[in-house]
Amino acid sequence: MGPIVDLVNMAGLQEDCPYVDPLSGETVRLDSDMIEGLDVEGFGEYVGVLYAYLQELENRVYSEGKGGIGIGISYGIKLYCMA
Repeated sequence: MGPIVDLVNMAGLQEDCPYVDPLSGETVRLDSDMIEGLDVEGFGEYVGVLYAYLQELENRVYSEGKGGIGIGISYGIKLYCMA
């Protein structure tokens, strides 16, 4: 779980796709120090939600750029992808 949490933090995905504690229902900011106390099933569900979010993001980026194959990505799309 540690490497996943580290990558989520590096990519800034916790703001877009926050972890919700399955027991309390509250949003929790994940960090490497709290991995031992996480519910494995709840974290597995979070990874599934995160995967679906990343697929949706990929589809949006693809659909935005598919009309211009061979043309550079616009500045606006670059900002959108980096956010």
